[in-house]
Amino acid sequence: MSLSNNPRVLSGAQPSFGVIGGTGKFADGTAAAPSITFASDPDTGFFRFGDNVVGFAAAGTAVLRFTNNGTHGRILHGTVANNIQFSDAGAIDVTAAGTNQNITLTPSGTGRIVGTTGSASDSLGAIHVTTSANQAFLALISGLAANQAAGQIVTLPIGKAASINNLGYMGYLFNSSGSTTNALTWGFYANDNLMRLLGTGSLLLGTTTDSGNGRIQLATHTTSAGGIGFGTETALYRSAAGVLQQETGGTTDVSYFLNRTGGTAATGGMYLPTGVNALRLRINGADALTLDSSQNATFAATIRESVDTRSGAGAISLTASTTKLTTTGADALTLADGANGQVKRIVMISDGGDGTLTPTTKTGFSTVTFNDVGDSITLQFYTTQGWMVVSNYGCTIA
Repeated sequence: MSLSNNPRVLSGAQPSFGVIGGTGKFADGTAAAPSITFASDPDTGFFRFGDNVVGFAAAGTAVLRFTNNGTHGRILHGTVANNIQFSDAGAIDVTAAGTNQNITLTPSGTGRIVGTTGSASDSLGAIHVTTSANQAFLALISGLAANQAAGQIVTLPIGKAASINNLGYMGYLFNSSGSTTNALTWGFYANDNLMRLLGTGSLLLGTTTDSGNGRIQLATHTTSAGGIGFGTETALYRSAAGVLQQETGGTTDVSYFLNRTGGTAATGGMYLPTGVNALRLRINGADALTLDSSQNATFAATIRESVDTRSGAGAISLTASTTKLTTTGADALTLADGANGQVKRIVMISDGGDGTLTPTTKTGFSTVTFNDVGDSITLQFYTTQGWMVVSNYGCTIA
């Protein structure tokens, strides 16, 4: 049957046909005058757009095209290249034509754009946004929640499953419009807000409370696990109010007390006393040393030097400030070069014979002889002059 040269309008309440053998053929038609149309709307209907392409027109304008792309079905928009493609495998591709054109999905009311996969209730689908097949990371997803209330966090979950430590998220916390307390937040399933970045630029780690104290703020912890680690053995953390503690291998090395007035809590460490321009060293709950702004050092107790002993001939130690000398005969004594400015004292405490000291480098003398108990000498070393005599009591200097 051919209707191409003899179009008829079918009317009546229920037009019917019998079985028609062969094929029905229609004129190609155009968008303005479709081949298959309607009595009351003659410029709306189907027409042949081109080879293997069926067009659909509305109000005399081509609005859709139906064709194929190999084994894939395609629906195209009007006369441009926008299209939806259906593959035999079940994939659906949506392509926008032109330059910098958007693809927009707009749910209504409280509706959402939902992606699911598999049958498990905690399975999450994925939305991949790309600019081309080989540019998977040149993409932006903009998520705006106009009805987000104060205190709410809008999150982007990422992970394997909705269970502890198997799902992480990045979220946006809204407090009030334009507020610097609005924040980006990161966490894990059942372990919220591990890290928070405020509008001020402050980064909070392990806490959600902005103390206003610094750009990087850590939660208060009493163990090194909550502080800052260096390598595998050294840590720095806040152990109490005003106390910064350093540990190595789990052992406290030193505690730093800032703006403290002392007291039994500050048993040891360095601190800056409140209202005093000074640095103090505290040992066993008591101030041992104060360094003031004029670079004066005040010791709370006696200043003691290190002392060692020398019995018989041999080398005088450089590690102790004072050496107590016991002679066992006519002893030959030596003294190596010291550090620039180093002071060395030698005192004879037992007389078994004369002890003669010959330093390696010296100026103003060659030898110092200790003759009797109580003889003592004070020497100071200088890089270019060597050892020089500062004071002498009873020794023979040659």
